[in-house]
Amino acid sequence: MLKVYLLIFVIFVGTYGLRKNEFLEAGVMLPSSVKRASDNCLDSSRLDKFVERVPEDKLGDPASFVCAFIAFQKSDMKMTAPYTADDVDMRFDNFAKCAREVREYNAEDSTATFGVNKFCDMTEEERADHLGLGELGGGLGM
Repeated sequence: MLKVYLLIFVIFVGTYGLRKNEFLEAGVMLPSSVKRASDNCLDSSRLDKFVERVPEDKLGDPASFVCAFIAFQKSDMKMTAPYTADDVDMRFDNFAKCAREVREYNAEDSTATFGVNKFCDMTEEERADHLGLGELGGGLGM
């Protein structure tokens, strides 16, 4: 009987993905609005795929970009310091806005391809400072 309960527990945990503390152990911070996410989110090689897969009707919902945000943190693209509990929500909001802009720009212009870049979790001020633009910063890290 114990084996049956153990098997049910393993299936339940595996089905519902990793919880917040498991992502912390993997060096990833989740926004406070997220209680759990799929372990597939840890595959940073799928970053652009995670952004592309967000359905059009979900682009306005930042939570749709959680897997992309997690993959971004695991990639070598991220330039900001490791997130803290105090700034992860702001970083996630910045990232979701950038990912949404990438999708919108790609839908508008078929002659160019836009993607998530190292500036996506930065504030406008951080981007401008990093690029030496002062107060001239703009969307997609420019």
